[in-house]
Amino acid sequence: MGLNTPSPIIPYHPLTPPFQVRRLMEEENKKLRRAEAREFNDAVRQLIQFVRKRDKRWVKHQAEQAGLDKAKAAAAERKRAASKSARAEAARTYQEADWAKQDEAGFRF
Repeated sequence: MGLNTPSPIIPYHPLTPPFQVRRLMEEENKKLRRAEAREFNDAVRQLIQFVRKRDKRWVKHQAEQAGLDKAKAAAAERKRAASKSARAEAARTYQEADWAKQDEAGFRF
C-alpha cells in the first residue's frame, strides 16, 4: 500500500470489529503510516544530500554563499561598531536641558 492511499474500512460490514477495537486499529495504523512517511522523507533527504554533495553547481553555489555570508557578517560588525561609537560620542557630548537641571534643593522653577 502506498503512502497516500488510505486503508479501506467498510463501516457496516458484518465482519467489522466493534467500535473500540476498530478505533485502536486505526490509531495503530496511523502510527505505522506516520512512521513509514517519516522514514520515506528521511530517505529522500539523504538522497538529496548525496546528490547535492556531488553536484559541482551546488558546491560552487555553497562557496559563493559562504563568501556572501562572510561579507554580510563583516558589514554588520562594521555597522555595529559605528553605531556603538556614535552612541558613545552622543553620550560624551550630552548636555542636560536647562529646564531639567537640578540644584541641591531640587528642581529649579
